[in-house]
Amino acid sequence: MTIEPRKFSKYLKITITLNQILIIVLQIIYNLTTQDEGVDVLTNIIYINYNVVALGKLLSMYYRRQTLAKVLEILDGIYPTQRIEEKYNLNSYFRYYSRIETFIWSFYRLVGPVYVTLPLVQSLKSIWTLGKFTLILPLSLWKMGDPLDNDWWLTYLFYYLIGAFSSISSGMTITGCDLCLYSLITQLCMHYDLLSQRIMELQPAAGEENATKRLGILTRQHLIVTNVANEINIFSVMSSSFTLCLVAYQMLDDVSIFTIVKAFILLLYESKQVIITCYIGQKLKECSSLVNASLYAHSWYDGSTRYRRRVLYMLLCTMQPFVLNFMGIADITVITLKEVYGNAYRLFTVFKSA
Repeated sequence: MTIEPRKFSKYLKITITLNQILIIVLQIIYNLTTQDEGVDVLTNIIYINYNVVALGKLLSMYYRRQTLAKVLEILDGIYPTQRIEEKYNLNSYFRYYSRIETFIWSFYRLVGPVYVTLPLVQSLKSIWTLGKFTLILPLSLWKMGDPLDNDWWLTYLFYYLIGAFSSISSGMTITGCDLCLYSLITQLCMHYDLLSQRIMELQPAAGEENATKRLGILTRQHLIVTNVANEINIFSVMSSSFTLCLVAYQMLDDVSIFTIVKAFILLLYESKQVIITCYIGQKLKECSSLVNASLYAHSWYDGSTRYRRRVLYMLLCTMQPFVLNFMGIADITVITLKEVYGNAYRLFTVFKSA
């Protein structure tokens, strides 16, 4: 199975990538050349981190597209039938993911328009308070030309469009990649749960040959599920401490109400991503541990030495529950959630005391 993008999506991906690179470069140049102090530079650092994460996720998905296609093909091949779903009550996992998807997309529909329209509203407000249109952009970018020139309106429109497109595409990229990750992990949880329930059904006393055969099939299925789980890649969770810290620091500074609103929404958006990712990583760990618990709990003691030896082999394979991790550096569980917020608070303390 291969993923061949449609011509439209291929060009859209190229457009988003080039736009993100251009935005990041213009933001960096702005931070290095601006004479403004304080909030503009700090805000740009937050958005640079956000855009880099979005670009990294996009490139990661593209680079690993064949691996993703292989994973989807395997999951499609081992997905249980409707009868099995109903028998083992696996529909709860679909409802669980549906709630996550609805919440995340609803949140994105709130964040996207706010970040695109709020600078325009702020500029229109300045007509009433200052008597002029202040040409505020969604992102602080290095600008060519003099904003005081009468012909700068076209340049302003160009910068506004690429900044708005960057904000929308960044949010859509991160949201889409996260939903892809959550759907894969939810399916893995379902398969681990199904394996544990099927192990509990094994009755070697009623027919050891059949139980041994079924145990061998379940062992191979567990290996397939674990191999798929090893292919899942986590990106950007560890950068959340930095973003949360800077957003909180920005909100406590002497800034406008518009900046506080944008910072507060970004704080909620980033917190949502960290909490859901860590929680679903914890759920995967708990579901994978069910397999080992089921091997202990089922009536293995009624089997022969040969059957017990096979159970012991599978026990050794499932002794350690599968834990989602960030590039082999840190595990993604509720403990990680505590560490992310702890690191954010420590960075915040350092910045406020500096």
